[in-house]
Amino acid sequence: MTNDVGMSPSAGEHRMIVRTLLLFYWIGFSACGFAQDSATDATNTPVTVDSADTANNPSEYPKTLKLAGGIVTIHPPQIRSWEDFEIIEGLAVVEAVVEAQPERRFGVLAFSANAVPDLDARTVRIENIKITSLTEQGREVDENLRSMIAAALDKGVREIPLDLVLSHLSDEVLASSMPGIKSQPPTIVVAKAPSVIVLLQGEPVLAPVGDAGLTFAANTNWPLFNVESTGQWYLRINENWLTADDLEESWRWATQLPEALKNLPDEDNWRSTRIAAAAWEAAPNENPPVVFVYTEPAELILIDGEPKLVQIADTGLSYVENCESQLFQHNKRWYYLVSGRWFSNKSLDGKWQTVLKLPEEFAAIPEDHLKADVLASVPNTPAAKIAALDAQIPKKTEIPLDARMPETVTYAGEPNFQPIPDTSLRRAVNTSYEVIQVDDRYYLCYSGMWYVSNFPEGPWSVAGSVPTVIYQIPPSSPAYHTTYVKVYETSPVSVTYGYTSGYSSVYIVNGVPVYGTGWYYPPYYYYGGGYPIYYGYPYTYGSSSFYNPRTGAYGSVSRAYGPYGGYGYASGYNPRTGTYARAESSWDYDEWYGRGEAYNPRTGRYVGTERYYDADDGDWKTNTTFEGRRGEVNVQRHFDDDSGRTNISTGAGGQGTINRRKNDGVTTTTSEFRTADGRTISGSGRFEDGEGRTTLSGSQGGSGTIERSTDADGITREGSFSKDGKTLSTQTNRDGSGPRTTFETSEGARGVVTGSGLNRTAVAESASGDLYAARDGNVWRKSDDGWYKRNDGSWSKAEVPDRFSQGGDRSRDRQAGAGRSTTANRSNRSSLNRDFNARQRGMDRFRNFNRGSRSGGRRRR
Repeated sequence: MTNDVGMSPSAGEHRMIVRTLLLFYWIGFSACGFAQDSATDATNTPVTVDSADTANNPSEYPKTLKLAGGIVTIHPPQIRSWEDFEIIEGLAVVEAVVEAQPERRFGVLAFSANAVPDLDARTVRIENIKITSLTEQGREVDENLRSMIAAALDKGVREIPLDLVLSHLSDEVLASSMPGIKSQPPTIVVAKAPSVIVLLQGEPVLAPVGDAGLTFAANTNWPLFNVESTGQWYLRINENWLTADDLEESWRWATQLPEALKNLPDEDNWRSTRIAAAAWEAAPNENPPVVFVYTEPAELILIDGEPKLVQIADTGLSYVENCESQLFQHNKRWYYLVSGRWFSNKSLDGKWQTVLKLPEEFAAIPEDHLKADVLASVPNTPAAKIAALDAQIPKKTEIPLDARMPETVTYAGEPNFQPIPDTSLRRAVNTSYEVIQVDDRYYLCYSGMWYVSNFPEGPWSVAGSVPTVIYQIPPSSPAYHTTYVKVYETSPVSVTYGYTSGYSSVYIVNGVPVYGTGWYYPPYYYYGGGYPIYYGYPYTYGSSSFYNPRTGAYGSVSRAYGPYGGYGYASGYNPRTGTYARAESSWDYDEWYGRGEAYNPRTGRYVGTERYYDADDGDWKTNTTFEGRRGEVNVQRHFDDDSGRTNISTGAGGQGTINRRKNDGVTTTTSEFRTADGRTISGSGRFEDGEGRTTLSGSQGGSGTIERSTDADGITREGSFSKDGKTLSTQTNRDGSGPRTTFETSEGARGVVTGSGLNRTAVAESASGDLYAARDGNVWRKSDDGWYKRNDGSWSKAEVPDRFSQGGDRSRDRQAGAGRSTTANRSNRSSLNRDFNARQRGMDRFRNFNRGSRSGGRRRR
């Protein structure tokens, strides 16, 4: 049901209509017609003006702005250096239509600016732009044009896509390793039938549920219960229950549930389990899944039957199609990627070994292949270099010196500090906070900042400096991640802290990012007052952790192991607050259910989300709210086999509805969208077997059609739109990796839009084409048939030199190599082909941001 081919046409149509509306807006159309704010140059070439949209779309290029003296277009910048991730320098093509002048002018802008990364939005904020030089065919431009372009930069350039920056800087990233990170394989289980892996951090820590003799395991990733009177174990998988006399024995379907499970406390702590117990009627007819129970981290490779190998053309590699894990075969040997590490085995049933050198064929996986995500874990590939550079960018926070620690640090019993091996430090083990004792002082690392106190419980003050000895904590300690939080700047009133990806347990090994230190940290247990208190630690394996190039971070797969259940995680249990958190999802062949929840009875706060789909009834419901810099969008959907309705509303006042009706295999749709200022666009469609046509009509005269077709590769939608003699043509392809729309206008502008809703991104070419700046001050255009050079008002085909001399006095290279991200002397070795590849790769990564089906990584608190 998640495959768009099998989804109702109206759901897919909704995405296309929304994307079409956005396209109208991006390239100069209004919601129902062409933008009125347009102009033509002296050669009667229409110019699309982006002045209204620039502030709202700061990461989209090219940018076209209408100014008092004419029109300026700024093309995607070519980044040359980013010293200490603070000062950025680069080149960009600028083109201008100056009033009363007959020709469009093209120049090369060299600039520097303060650059602040936003790792969540995947952008770099640009401030204090300085024009180093502005040339036209190698000669400085006149002062009037310089002033107009300076005004355009000040008005329009606010952000650059982070991935575009990294792609330009990654060529000379050297393979590196952080010392002490381990890569020994965990226990790896391979199953070819429905299976469940239950992970316990140590022996079960049983916490009471009410007063009926029922306990639950607080230190596992599944809802696992024990009945004290019988010793019987019960494992919930969605609305079904498994039972066993002992954790190590075979599990079977429960034929009845104990009264304690049927009468769970009526509180939010047990909401989903209480619903599941009440809905349970009888054991399923099919065989139960195999249950694997481990007290240390382990990974499960689940294959749906025997492996089905699919070749990756021209590589000698094959991947296992019927497996969600990253499992490959090369020269009759298996390769498995998890947590950024590769393991190999001659037989799936044999002993797995760490891969010391990956076969070079893995680097040949095409960047647009279904398995291209693994390239970030293949040494020396562009994807790996970008990921390694990404991991070194600090996320900074400025905090006033008089700020208070927002939470109270508590301990289970009296504070218990134990030595950190190979250091003079001691670490608190009976608290969920990172508190480190340095002599007679206590340092707390919280939310990427350091606090200090004379007492283990506080009060806490902002630390203006951190003892050097703290940065000697080895990876064998659970506190190792705190060594990636540092003081970057101090003032009389504030401190600026920053942390890199190591704080989120992402480290660099052999030039690629890996998740976790590879060390196993035994959890801490404390029994007091008859209640167990459990403090677990993040572990490297057990969550199928994967690097997500769409977010630049690691995430964990929250999915079912087989058709019977899902992965969840219990963060711990503390009877002082009664807090626990759990996430779970599960599905079978015709039903899918997912829920995430957290409840704290101390504060009374509950957070939950829920989705449901039933293929037998054709019924599915979602309620989703997106928030972003453009405001809020709420989408409510409810569909069954015969009808459905989607309601869309935005915080700015826009509204939309899509209705569907199905009769005798033919589906008809109607839709209408209304902007906050009253403009409308309406549509109607007819579909049979997933194919058909939608017609659109705008209140200001615009019209269009969308043709939808399906085949084995996915869905294709072709659109044609017109207004006042101007046309827009689009083609959208959806193949399971997300939507991708290409567009072209009758004026020659073209580009690509990907993503949907608030996560959309766009990069385009102006009517002048895909332009690049050379060091010698010339402007080049990349076309399908090669490179063209701008010379004396026209374009002529030319051979691109392999190197461009730097020229001029560029003082920044005197400090090349001083910062982690500065690429020494890179400007001396720049080429247009490299810039072209960097732009394509960087914008592709930026387009894909937040578009994948897997969840993104999280930064540690």
